[in-house]
Amino acid sequence: MGNASGVSRGDRNRKPRLARLRSLVPVTNAIVGIDLADAKQMVVVTDHDSKCWRVRLSVAAPGIWVRR
Repeated sequence: MGNASGVSRGDRNRKPRLARLRSLVPVTNAIVGIDLADAKQMVVVTDHDSKCWRVRLSVAAPGIWVRR
């Protein structure tokens, strides 16, 4: 049976879930997301409105993130 509104359950739950997560982090702090996939590694820094401040992408080995 299809959904008449065209919105999935995941879509409906997304905004309340993000609101709960945002309430855990003070507004003055940044939010960092890290993806350590095999082919590409990425770091993203955002604010509470999901405005992206910085993105860093690496297609080399995961050790590239470590400074020596």
